[in-house]
Amino acid sequence: MLLSPDVPWEPDPLRENPNNRDEIFLHYVSELQTYRTPFTIIKGRGQQRFNKAVQAIDNYFVNSY
Repeated sequence: MLLSPDVPWEPDPLRENPNNRDEIFLHYVSELQTYRTPFTIIKGRGQQRFNKAVQAIDNYFVNSY
């Protein structure tokens, strides 16, 4: 799962630069594509974002067996 930078940035010791989130996100997409790593982009806020993440996990396990 790759989380879209579509939620407001909040300071946190683990978070990256707030000034170029879209650029960083696109770099991650490019790297995942370069290495042919399957991924799902998770967008939205709150419960919607959570539900999409759960759905991505469910889809992964359904497609893995």
